[in-house]
Amino acid sequence: MNTTADPKVTYGDIVTVGHSGAYHGALPKMREAHIADYTYLVGGGGKFYATCGYCDYGVRTEFLHVDNGICFRCFGSGHGKLIGTEADVIRHAKQRAARARRAAAKREAEAERRLAELATKQAAWDAAHPEAAAIVAAVEAMQEDGATSADAIAKYGETAFDIAYQGASVLLTDAQADLMVKAYAEHQAKLAKAAESRYMDVDEKAKVTATGTVVVYATYESNYGYTSTLNALVVIELDGEHEGVTVKTTGTGQTLYGWERGDRVTVTGTVKKFEEYQGTKQTVLTRAKLTELVAD
Repeated sequence: MNTTADPKVTYGDIVTVGHSGAYHGALPKMREAHIADYTYLVGGGGKFYATCGYCDYGVRTEFLHVDNGICFRCFGSGHGKLIGTEADVIRHAKQRAARARRAAAKREAEAERRLAELATKQAAWDAAHPEAAAIVAAVEAMQEDGATSADAIAKYGETAFDIAYQGASVLLTDAQADLMVKAYAEHQAKLAKAAESRYMDVDEKAKVTATGTVVVYATYESNYGYTSTLNALVVIELDGEHEGVTVKTTGTGQTLYGWERGDRVTVTGTVKKFEEYQGTKQTVLTRAKLTELVAD
């Protein structure tokens, strides 16, 4: 709005104002008057009124189910306070514009202050958690380059990715930062181990015996017709001459049940096939039997 000259008044349509619950008889009619970005109403005698600002000239259409939508701010009058003459309303509009500018400047200054405060806190956090900050920045850069969440999870691990994704918008706690770094290190170790994994150097259908450590033990149900069967899944990392080999077996054999992660076992079985799971080469055994390996 021009601050060196008074804004001009532009008169608009004649509108019906007020709610039937606030007036007896016909509702009054007033003319709209536009001054800069503001709308006023002109009533009898050329008096200018502010609009209510909360209703459509006395009616809240979204609340027609409550007292037929009468506005409780203007009590159905359809307008706000009396401003006065045209000169008064021009002065009022200028004052509103000035207040709006001051409010906008205040909001902008507050936003800049908060950004500066956040930047200071972020810098301090980055200095205190350099490894965590590097992970957050790397994940953020991957996504900015168009990488999918699945790509980032594959590289950093699900736990580290989830925390880093959150850290891109808020400051993480010390516990979150430590957990993210730990989870990332474990994921990298897992990836390195997967890269070094190999298949057992035998042909399919070969019978093998080896020793190793249980790394996964789980049970699951399978259904055949009306019969439900509890199956065991055991994954074992072998050692000795089969170092770097991971074998997997599933089934209902008696010796497959009751193991725990970390148990040392001897496994005997027939090679069924070779496959990969999350980058780790696995030799799949069938008709396997497991016995506990007792330390000397």
